[in-house]
Amino acid sequence: MSPSREGERGSTLVFTAIAMAVILVVSAIAIDLGVIGAARSQLQNAMDAAALAGASGLFDDQDRATQLAITFAGLNECMNDAVIITDANVSFPASDQVRVEETQQIDLYFAKVIGMNTADIYAEATAALGSLSGTGQVKPWAIPDFDYVLGDEVLLKSGESDPPSANSSFFYCVDFPPLNKGTPITGASEYEDNILYGSSMAIEIGDQLQIEPGNMAGPTGHGVRDLIAMDPNAVWNGSTNRIDNSDFAEFSSPRVCKIAMYDPDIPPESGRNYVTVVRLGAFFLERIQGNKSVYGRFIEITTGGVWGPGDSDLYGVKLVQ
Repeated sequence: MSPSREGERGSTLVFTAIAMAVILVVSAIAIDLGVIGAARSQLQNAMDAAALAGASGLFDDQDRATQLAITFAGLNECMNDAVIITDANVSFPASDQVRVEETQQIDLYFAKVIGMNTADIYAEATAALGSLSGTGQVKPWAIPDFDYVLGDEVLLKSGESDPPSANSSFFYCVDFPPLNKGTPITGASEYEDNILYGSSMAIEIGDQLQIEPGNMAGPTGHGVRDLIAMDPNAVWNGSTNRIDNSDFAEFSSPRVCKIAMYDPDIPPESGRNYVTVVRLGAFFLERIQGNKSVYGRFIEITTGGVWGPGDSDLYGVKLVQ
């Protein structure tokens, strides 16, 4: 073999070795970039959850918001390690907003061959607390909009003729969907299902709810007792204005009922007429008297729904950054 051919073969082997080395390095870096991307996504999910939880805590104060943000961050993992944050990671850009941020260092694998042993990843999230103009799973009762105070016992479904701000045939029972959104479904079976599961669509301020005439004693008794049985040990604590002994976290008990309210100065006329929703609120279902009168405690909660202006005692949280 001629010397020139041997030189060419040697050069080819060198270039091949260099190319393979470059491919291996690039592949290694690509793998570590994938690790970095996955870690950043996990950390972002943790910050989102922490900010949303923190915003819900603004119901009480910033200390509660901070506590919830720290707790919910810790329920998430980044590369198999719990996400641990402190008070220093939580701030309040506005009175209704919570901001959470965190930087974590992760180990790299293949990039060590080029001197990169670790990488810092950063994530942040800001969530806000605001009122809702609409929400789903509303119970099939509409009550007068009086000045309820936290912990007030309120008549949610009347058992007597001529309840406050009503008429002789209206006992606060209503049908879904609203008249302005479809054809209301009437009858005892539908009404009882709505007690258990609430409205299938969002009920919004301004909606017109068709009233369901009559006392509806049987389905009221069945539906309400079934609801109470879902969380039988829950009781209202008048000293703290909170629910005690519930099997559910915070205000997620099935006995927490979202209720529409109407203007007591504009009661419905007799018959299958309608009321207009002017306010939305929540109540802890406390007791039923016979099969007719249902009572609950006025509470304030965060829930899902439609953000917007209006007189509402229902609140929601959402990410704003």
